[in-house]
Amino acid sequence: IGIVFKLTAQFYYRLLDKLSDVKIPIDTGDFRLIDKVIVKYLRLMKEENRYFRGMVSWVGFKQVGWEYDRESREVGTTNFTFAKYTGFALSGITSFSDKPLYFSSYIGFIITILGFIFGISLILTKVFNPESTIQGWTSIVSIVLFFGGIQHLLESLVYI
Repeated sequence: IGIVFKLTAQFYYRLLDKLSDVKIPIDTGDFRLIDKVIVKYLRLMKEENRYFRGMVSWVGFKQVGWEYDRESREVGTTNFTFAKYTGFALSGITSFSDKPLYFSSYIGFIITILGFIFGISLILTKVFNPESTIQGWTSIVSIVLFFGGIQHLLESLVYI
């Protein structure tokens, strides 16, 4: 595993630790021994994108880390691509943190306000300096910005 991958993984686990309310152990693998009771709870979960590390922590039982030296792969290569790792990381962040949704709500609110202000300024420009505006452009841009922001805001609020 390259140095870039290791640094990216370290950054990711620390970011997840900051964003998540569930305390997921940092720099852990998916290899673990778990009790039958925990397996029962995990099987009850109907998650589509199973972020196993987070799910085990979320169940709430005591965990103990056990360090071991993992030998390098003897045969074959990994099937994980950069895209799969990215999807894995996004799944972890979106499954165990509401903060991205709150951030998205703030962005939607800001876009809505800016769209409204921009629309008012375009209307005032049209009234006081009609020759400087492009026919039809004012209303289209104002409506797209305003309703785009509203849509972004409402979409975020649905999931919070």
